[in-house]
Amino acid sequence: MDRSQTTDRPLLPPPIGVPDYLSTSTLVIMHLSRPYPLHVFADTCALRGQSPSSLVLRRVAELAKTGRLVLHVPLVVEGELQSQLASLISLPSRDLGRIAAWLPEDDRKRVIDAIDVLRSTAKNAKSLFERGVADWLIGVEAIRHDIHPEHARDVFALYFSGDPPFGAPKRREDLPDAFVFVAIRTFAMKAHSTFHVVTADNRLRKACENLPHVAAHDTWESLLRLPELAVPLSARTEIGDFCREEWSEFESLVSAAIPERVSGEELVLELDGKLEIGTLVKPGTITMLDFDWADRFVYSDHVLSVPLNCKLNGSMGLFELERGELPKYERFKGVVVNDLLSSPYISLEFVCDVHVEAEVGVEVVRSLKGESRFERVAVHRVGSLSVMA
Repeated sequence: MDRSQTTDRPLLPPPIGVPDYLSTSTLVIMHLSRPYPLHVFADTCALRGQSPSSLVLRRVAELAKTGRLVLHVPLVVEGELQSQLASLISLPSRDLGRIAAWLPEDDRKRVIDAIDVLRSTAKNAKSLFERGVADWLIGVEAIRHDIHPEHARDVFALYFSGDPPFGAPKRREDLPDAFVFVAIRTFAMKAHSTFHVVTADNRLRKACENLPHVAAHDTWESLLRLPELAVPLSARTEIGDFCREEWSEFESLVSAAIPERVSGEELVLELDGKLEIGTLVKPGTITMLDFDWADRFVYSDHVLSVPLNCKLNGSMGLFELERGELPKYERFKGVVVNDLLSSPYISLEFVCDVHVEAEVGVEVVRSLKGESRFERVAVHRVGSLSVMA
């Protein structure tokens, strides 16, 4: 059966029990041992925040293809994802051309040629992402939920009342979330047991939590830690042991991955009791690395995720500061001020020590001879970056 088609059928089984008409022990055993898959709805931000090649979505795809998870995607999510990806790819293509003009002549042509390829992609971005998103959904056998006339009536009732997921009556920006919510609510009314929703949107998640049979998650990681989706303990031990055996190489790979991943991330500075939000514009070297092996998590039989805390030196950038605020930052080392006389604001950079909370993903592969090696080490989730003055 092609599960990628839209459907209105109730797909969840009734609660497991032994009907009166089952009279033989053989039939009872078959009924109780059949592994039902987990049904999972994803909203736009849950998918847009990941890449199909990320550890998270690779694990989701693996679980879907092996029948342990069924992914549900309302068509409004599919459409939003396609259009948002298309708009995102056009932004860098406009800016990069201007930036590349400042490169040394030897490098300029090579970079501009690459930008031209990006621009060509951006021109056809809408149709390309329509195909790309659809291909991925078909590949994981996702069930796509259509919009029906009664859904529109329900959404506009919520629109005028301001009930969740709307933040207030007549908030147009909440309309897509409302269509997602109504699709999930319709499914919940037909369900007989728990299914799951992944969304980082607080209002949508809280609205879903009030529905029957719904367990809501703010991240894919929260979902994938469920016992029903767990990887055998032997795999967790095996990968962890390999990392410890090859500790020098493992630590070196992680130390190289962190600066590249966190560059450009939002950085929080606590200064005189107030929080300032800036950007990590230039990460430097790692000065401290600490792994939480007790909370490690295995995505598959060859991919491990480990929470970490680390410190690195770097440069923080603050933008659109009022000129009178400059004296507050003179205590920092290496302060560089960008003072545009025509603007009432200034921007600045200064050297700082950064505390990073993140998760590192480790992919270990084994050759036909039984030899293991690191295939990939990447920081796949950044919790927070902070600086204390």
